[in-house]
Parts: sequence; C-alpha cells; structure tokens
Amino acid sequence: MEINNYLPKNSIAILILFFSTLFLYSQKDIQGVIYDQVTKEPLVDVVVYLDGTTNGTITNEKGKFYIKLDQIANNTLIISYFGYQTKLLDSQMILNKEYEHILLQPQVEELEAVVLQKDPLSRSRKLRYFRKYFLGDYRIQEKCKIINEKDIELHYNVEKKVLYGSASVPLKIRNKLLGYEILYTLFDFELQFGNDTIKKNLSYFSGTPFFKELRKKTLVKHIKNRETYYKGSSLHFMRALATKTLAENKFRAFHNGFAGDPYAFFTITRKKRMLTKVEMALNVVSILYDQKLRTKIEVPEGNFLIDKMGNYSPPTGVIFDGYMGSLKIGTLLPLDYVFEAQ
Repeated sequence: MEINNYLPKNSIAILILFFSTLFLYSQKDIQGVIYDQVTKEPLVDVVVYLDGTTNGTITNEKGKFYIKLDQIANNTLIISYFGYQTKLLDSQMILNKEYEHILLQPQVEELEAVVLQKDPLSRSRKLRYFRKYFLGDYRIQEKCKIINEKDIELHYNVEKKVLYGSASVPLKIRNKLLGYEILYTLFDFELQFGNDTIKKNLSYFSGTPFFKELRKKTLVKHIKNRETYYKGSSLHFMRALATKTLAENKFRAFHNGFAGDPYAFFTITRKKRMLTKVEMALNVVSILYDQKLRTKIEVPEGNFLIDKMGNYSPPTGVIFDGYMGSLKIGTLLPLDYVFEAQ
C-alpha cells in the first residue's frame, strides 16, 4: 500500500494520541480480584489490560486476574466489562497491594438529553467523517473496520462547527492491515470544521487501546505492513529522539526551511527510572523522515517526557501536524511493538 509523502496542501490533520500515563519501573506482576460493587459477587471474563499494549487478560471464574510485567515501562491498568463503567487504575498501587480487591460500578443507563438544535448532518455522513479521522483514509478503511459502529454516538454542533463523538462501550476494531483486533475505549472525539468546508480542520480523539493478534501465527504481510507504518511514525520518532539516534533512523530536523542539528532544537536529559526529558527550544520544528515524510511538531509547554518504550507524557503535550498526525487508529502499533531492523 502506497503512503502519501505528506497531506494535501489545504488539509491539516493534527493528532493527539492518548495513552494514559503511569510510570512503572519494577519488573513485577499485577494481580487482583474484581467484584460487582453492588452485589459484591466476583465478575467473570472482565477484560484487564495495560493501556496501549498487547499485554492483557480476562478474569477467571473467581474474578481473579494476573498480568506479567516483563517489558512495560509505563501504563495505566484498564478494566473493561460490558454493562459496567470502565475503570482506570494506577498499576503501582496494585503492586503495593492497595487494589487487591477492585469494585466495578454497574453502568447506569441515562436518558438522552433532548437536543433542540437541529443537526444538519445525516448519521451516514457523520460516520464517514468519523471513520476518516478516527481510522484513517479510505485505503485504511478497506482493511480496518469498527464492528460495533451502532454504539458510536455522534452529534454536530452547528454554531461551533464541531462534530463530537463518544461511545458508552469499547469499540471493537478488526484491523486486517496490521493483523490486530483492538478493543478501544473511546473517551472523546472532536472534529473541528473550517469555514464551510472540511478541507481545513482540526481532529482530536482520546482513549485507551488494547491489542490482540488476529491469528496465532502472524502473517508475513502483517509483519511487513507493521514495519511500513512504524517507519516515520510518532512511536519511531520518540524512540529515536530519546536515544539520540535521529540521524541513524533517517530523521532530519528543520526550522524555517533550513536543516539543522536536531539536538540544537531538542535538549535531551536522562532522568532516573528510565525516563528521558525533552525540552524544545522553538515553538515549532519540522521533521522529515527518509527525505519524503513531513511533520510539524509543536510542544505547547516546551517540554515532555519519554519512557523506554517510546510513550510520551503528557499525552496532549505534543501536537503532530502532517504525516505523523495523519496516522490514525488504523495504522497504530502497540507500545510493546518491537521493530527489528533488517
């Protein structure tokens, strides 16, 4: 599948991917028991996973779960069960025995508020926009499908020119492009329209993904596609930035059209517990990958942290405009993905 060098001139797609952030440093295991908060009965088949990874499990007949922490540097524990409110927990507290018994609150069905403002967009049209700015363009959508689209709630605000999206249950995504099944807990989706057109817009979504292999044995085409979409991605960039290997990984940095030493733009400081602090000297820096994939990077607060897996914090601390911003859920790789250079 061909990848465009960069987005069309009149299109702005800014991506802020939200991986809930918690810094874990001890190679220990997480375990606990999950109960219904009302009945106090143990809950079976509850999905428990470390945000943004392939590391997860389900509870047994006694409500117990066990997750091995052998490669993860920073993640929040996500607990998801149909009919119950999704719970996000500090994994370190579980390691410290503060959450051995976890209570899930049953989901309360709320009556939809009466919307007095007329929504001019049809359901099908809003879904088309949602698919494009959540999954990716039409080529990605051919291989990546949301199984439970009926659970997506969409509303267009005429005055603000914003399309809002949410879901009360996790979205089930089948990605045949990369060979993953994804359980995505969507917290928020916003698409800001430009003046009378979609050509100039700002898109944003946040949530927590859990990845599972589609097959027991990964197909060769999936391995190749994962490598393709890893190269030049924000995950690739963050790992190279933290290890000071931008040039070796084919990344170049520019400001006002002039190339420069990337570490004149980014100051890298090693911190304790496998964290890297990045301070940006300029408001905006342009990044070119492999002489063709362009991205503008903005850091509103001027600094952010990167862990050893390439996860950055805070999740809204870095804004990508261009190629990296165009990569949506359909091309997203788990944080524990390992790229093996040929």
